Amino acid sequence: MNKIKNRVNHLHIKQKMLFYSYSIITPILLIICTVFMIYNYMEIQTARRESNINDIQSFADGANIIFHDVRDLSAYLAISTEINKILTSDNVAKLNRNTRLWQQEAPMQVVEDMMALKGYIRTIAIYPENGITPFLRCTDGSSFLPTLQDVKETVYYQRALEEKGRSNWIHVSRGRSEFYFDNKTEKLVIYREIYDLTKKNPLAYLVLGITDDTFVKLCTNALQGENEGVILFNSLGEELTRGGIIPKEIETYFSEINFADNKNNEMFSVGSHDMFSMRDKNTGFFIYKIVPKINLTDMAWEIARVPSALLLGVLLGLLPVLILVSNIVSRPLRKVCDAMGNFKNGDFEQRLIVQTEDEVGEVANCFNLMAKDIKELIDKNYVMALRERESELAALQAQITPHFLYNTLDSLYWQANSAGNDEIAENIYALSQLFRLVLGKGQDEVQVKSEMELVMRYMEIQKMRFSKRLNFKIFLDESIEDELIPKLILQPFVENSVIHGIGNGENICNINVSARKHGNHIRFCVRDTGIGMSKEQIQSLWEEKQDAKTENTRLGHYAIYNVRERLQLKYKDDFTMKFESEKGKGTKVLLEIPIQSEL
Repeated sequence: MNKIKNRVNHLHIKQKMLFYSYSIITPILLIICTVFMIYNYMEIQTARRESNINDIQSFADGANIIFHDVRDLSAYLAISTEINKILTSDNVAKLNRNTRLWQQEAPMQVVEDMMALKGYIRTIAIYPENGITPFLRCTDGSSFLPTLQDVKETVYYQRALEEKGRSNWIHVSRGRSEFYFDNKTEKLVIYREIYDLTKKNPLAYLVLGITDDTFVKLCTNALQGENEGVILFNSLGEELTRGGIIPKEIETYFSEINFADNKNNEMFSVGSHDMFSMRDKNTGFFIYKIVPKINLTDMAWEIARVPSALLLGVLLGLLPVLILVSNIVSRPLRKVCDAMGNFKNGDFEQRLIVQTEDEVGEVANCFNLMAKDIKELIDKNYVMALRERESELAALQAQITPHFLYNTLDSLYWQANSAGNDEIAENIYALSQLFRLVLGKGQDEVQVKSEMELVMRYMEIQKMRFSKRLNFKIFLDESIEDELIPKLILQPFVENSVIHGIGNGENICNINVSARKHGNHIRFCVRDTGIGMSKEQIQSLWEEKQDAKTENTRLGHYAIYNVRERLQLKYKDDFTMKFESEKGKGTKVLLEIPIQSEL
């Protein structure tokens, strides 16, 4: 009773400690979750910024490929020897009379092939300053201004002269007349003045037109959402192309900012949108990506998802601890109850693994001791009962009055010998020796040589019965002939070989019995060449209960079963008994027991 009270008090103490721990851990977890939220917020913002900057960089890389190709073409036209020869010629009238001047005297066929290969270069114009007829080519249905005089009236011509040969980019929308008499498509135009080597004398005004569709595709590839947008400005802050959706507040912002103050890889907010900007190092162009700000609800969920799951998981995990504390005591007790139930049903090998040193551990230790003592008591009583059965057998054997039996057999032996019937005399002698060995002084153990002699006498008697149908050989390893073994453990198997080997037919059966040393064991082997046994017949040899009228009982089944029980009791599991048989091919019995002197 006192142990039960102590156990209950112990449980209450554990529960109180749990609640105290719960009240301390909860605020700590809240702080940890808050730190996680701040960390997640910074991670989300950093990842978002890096993702959008990478989109801008990808757009810039794609655009630079196009810009580089167009600049290369522009440089090729500016340094071409054939073109420079035309642009510096004094015989203008003669050259103008040749309507195929540019195709014959300049590499324009190569230029046109390059335009076809690139695909996005749609227009090219060269306006010579020396009065030569301009080279004008449009593949998109547009038409250039026809003369240099028309071009000189534009602001872009004046800007080209000021740049002294440097290229300039500008967006030309459909219908604009600064470069084209009739512009059919949206274009990005690169224009420049071609100078001589001294950079003092202008030679020609060059205009190249690129379809805007190529840049729109690049913009689209840089967008991740439906409400995002991308804008490309030249170094002067003039818009070149755009893609996606550009809100009005962003349009207003771009109309007011000073592009000279733009910082590389900058992130800032304009109204309800976040802006990511970058200035390309190669071209000096400005790239802006416009992204709607993250919805606070969505951001809160992204930030708080992991910390909330952590907090909820820990809090929910602490609740079962209350049950766990109870199970710390109740689960071992349930194991004790289960073990007792199994013990009640006859499983006397039940043992509990004790992992605690409290009162439950004491109960488990008591149960293990009780189970051990009861197992030993049962084994002891079983041995005593077996000994009683052996005593009864010995008493029955004693009633046979061995001396009277031996004297009678001796008298019969001498009578047969005197009558000259040697075969009968020898058989009577063998029977007499067999009885002596079987009954001999009520011993439980005999030497191996005595057991093998008993088998030999038995086989001699069976030889008398079956004559030429039975042959036998017996081999004994001399190194083990004095070892002690349980009495009568071979004769039942030999008898089984005789009966199963010969059967009711006319076949001849050879029986070999051997005893050899095998490591620290004695191995007996009984092999016959008789009719063999089926798997069902072999299995029936292990069955305990048999009708006395059945064939198996007649064939020594009970004796074989009794041998196994005796060996099991004496050697536990340290013995081997195996049957190998096949119909028509004989039977082999292998019996292996430990040598007692080496136990």
